[in-house]
Order: sequence, then structure tokens, then C-alpha cells
Amino acid sequence: MVSEGDLLAGKYRVERVLGEGGMGYVVAAIHEQLEQRVAVKLLIEELAEDPDAVERFLREARASVRIQSEHVARVIDVGELADGAPYLVMEFLSGRDLAQELEARETFEIGVAIDYVLQACEALAEAHALGVIHRDLKPANLFLTHRPDGSPLVKVLDFGISKALKSQSGSGGASPSLTAAQSFLGSPAYMSPEQARRPKTVDTRTDIWALGVVLYEFLGGETPFVGDVPLEVLTAAASDPMPSLREVRKDVPIELEAVIRRCLEKKADDRYQTVADFAEALRPFAPVESRRSISRIAGILRTSLAPQDPSSTTLKSTSVPAPADSADTEAAPASPLSPSERRDRDKDTQMDWGKSQSGTRRSRRTLVLALGGLAALVLVGLGLHGLGGRGDMRTPPPGERANAAQPSVPAPPIATAPVAVLPPTTPVATAPAPRATAPAASASVAPPVAKVAPPVVPGAKGRGPAVAKPRGAAPAAPGDDEDPLANRR
Repeated sequence: MVSEGDLLAGKYRVERVLGEGGMGYVVAAIHEQLEQRVAVKLLIEELAEDPDAVERFLREARASVRIQSEHVARVIDVGELADGAPYLVMEFLSGRDLAQELEARETFEIGVAIDYVLQACEALAEAHALGVIHRDLKPANLFLTHRPDGSPLVKVLDFGISKALKSQSGSGGASPSLTAAQSFLGSPAYMSPEQARRPKTVDTRTDIWALGVVLYEFLGGETPFVGDVPLEVLTAAASDPMPSLREVRKDVPIELEAVIRRCLEKKADDRYQTVADFAEALRPFAPVESRRSISRIAGILRTSLAPQDPSSTTLKSTSVPAPADSADTEAAPASPLSPSERRDRDKDTQMDWGKSQSGTRRSRRTLVLALGGLAALVLVGLGLHGLGGRGDMRTPPPGERANAAQPSVPAPPIATAPVAVLPPTTPVATAPAPRATAPAASASVAPPVAKVAPPVVPGAKGRGPAVAKPRGAAPAAPGDDEDPLANRR
């Protein structure tokens, strides 16, 4: 056992011993380079050479590192001393565990007890979401400290005998236990019946049993199942009904006693199935500031335990069929494609890309043809308009010019109007339109091209609209605005 002033791993100077347990002890130390106070956990000498004990010691480090909740003591470092004994460095916590707190206060107020349990549930929700079961929940492993604002903060300690629901290989099976079946792990007063009978087959519901025992003890001052020896305690837990809590404490609501009683059902199927269910059952009795914990617990488990449908979250190629059995999709690694499958996949990808490119080219071709057709129609319309204007507005004989009542008005510039666009495949009529019999009628393009209305010349009263002359035409002689066939009718 180390003593005050010893230097561990060349950087941690021991200050004092904080506590001792069955497997090891914890000392307060100062990191000499960082000047940071830390807690160093060490195995006792008898267990430092036991491979199973060392593996359980390292398991605590691995489990604590995976859980990022503020309600779990943060692991800073892990290593071996000069003699090969492992050590674990954690954040230093100011305060004391809830076993010491309960001994000083005998019982907790209902709101305080529920708040402490809900904070522990937050840590367990994240642990269960990661497939980690604590298996040794008790007041001595719940440490009470305070946040910077002074509010109480409960941290879950000692994941040394925690059990992983899934092995590191991701196969989905339970990891092999490091302890023989006859070895005794856990605290009898907080162990579920199935943990006492078959410790290697427990699941998250064994932690729910322990939470019920802890809450019963917080409110009643003692655990529900007692005995002189561990075997007697375990027998009472497996066979005896839960003693009435209201007989010990009258102010406990009967509904809250029913919640605790359900946690302590002998069959795991009859208990709350998740810590989220248990936390929700405590909502009516929880303080207002503690109800945020209930929402966080539900959110953690809702996100992690919701069934995942790979087809709804991943994009899959239509050329690669989905596996027939997706039960082990998470654990099974993706199999590599054979050369022929890779060629088929690349070919399908190229075909899909070619289809998309051909569709784009067709769209561009259609747009170019439409614009070309529009330009052609405009040119044809202007050409026909010019031909019609030259035929209708020829210079009349002198006799006809003499009959003009008023001098001609200079023609305004050519007015343009929107021309309807024909599809590229629609033939366009090129024959000139017949001369209009109405006064000053302009040439028109064959349907479906819209006719261009001639502009009205201001001041020409009673004569109808004058026809605008095309650009480049000869100057109009007097009387050009009249109908040249007027006197011949």
C-alpha cells in the first residue's frame, strides 16, 4: 500500500488515502506538472497479481471512458506502476458518497431522494444505451458533489464488475464472464434474484431492481430485505414480498410505494423494462428542477434503442439486392464485391449517368430548336410583311394621286408584337398572303403565327389606320396612305 509523499508513475504525488474497499483503495494525489488534484485508484497487493481482478479493474476504466455523462466520474489516465500493479486516475471529487450522507441524515426528504435517484438514472441510461450494466448500484457507489452554481450533482462510481451486453467484436452475444460461477460479485442487499442465481445472464433490469432498493433505503432508512448473513439476505430477496414502506414512513404516498414495489418484482418481466419507464413513473413525485432529468433519460434511450431500418437511412443501389436477413446487419461487416459484381455495379452506374446526360442533352436540344424556330418565324414574318407592303403601297398613277384629299403622313417605325413560337417540327408557310381588301391591312403569316396589328397614325381621321413601311423602303409618295384600288372599284 502506498503512503503519503510517494510518487506514482513519476508524476502523481500522493497526499492522503481517501478510502478503502474489498478490491482496492483510493488516494488523493497531485499531478506535479499540471498541479491538478486527482484521485488514484489502486488494487490491493493480493489482487494485483490476479488476472481476473486486473481485468475487472481495467473494465471499469473502459466503461467509464465510454460513458460521457456528467453523472459518471471522468477517467483521466490508466497505467501500471513499477511493480506491474495497475492504477486508474480519475477526477477528484469534493464531497462524500450517499451512504455517508444517509448515515448522517438517517432518511432523505421525498423530493431529495427522487432527485438523487433520477440523476443516477441519467448515468445508467447512457450506460445501458452503450450496452453496459453496472451490477453494483448502492449508496456507497453514488457520490454527492456540487456543480459550480452550488446545485447537487450525483455521480455513479465503480463500474468494476460491470457487464457488457455485447462483446467488443460486435457479434451481439454476451461477453464471457471473467468470474467463475461460484464467485460472489455485488452487494447482497442490492442484488436482484436473477443476479444471485445466474450472474452471467443478467440484463439492464437488474439495475432497475437495485434502484428500487436504493430509493426504498433513502426513504425508509434501511434496505427492504435484511438478514444476518448474505445468504439469508439473498433468500429473502428471492422469496419474501417487499415490506410496506408506509409502515416505516407515513408521509410516503401509496402511489410512490407502488412504483418501488414494481421495481422489486421477483420476475424481471414484471418490473419496469427500462430506466426511462422507471423515471417516468417518478414524474408525479419529482421536484420541478428534476423533471429535466426525466426528459433527458427518455431522449437518450429513444435515440439509442429505437429500431434502425437500414433501408430508410441508407441509399442502396438497385443493382445490389438487400440481404434476406438483416437481424445481424449491425454486427456483420460489409462483404467485398467480386470483380464481376464490381463491373456490373460500374456498368449500371455508367448507364444511369448516361441516361441522365442524354436527358440533359435532349432538353438542351429542344431549347436550341425552339429558339431557332422563333428566330426563323420572326425573319419570315418580317420578310412577308415587307413583301406585302411593297405590293400594296406601289406608287399610284397621277390621276389617282390627284384624288387624294389630304397629304400623306410619314409612316412611323415598324412596330413589333410577340410572335407565337411553333414547335421545331411544325412547317412554316412561306407563300405571301393575298392582298388585303380592307383599308391599310398588313400581310399576315400563316397560322398559328399571330397577326401583327399596324400602328394607328395620329391625326388620320376617317381613313383607317396607316400601314407602317418596312425599313429600307422607298419614301412614300403623297397618297400612299390611301387604298390604291379605291378608284378602280
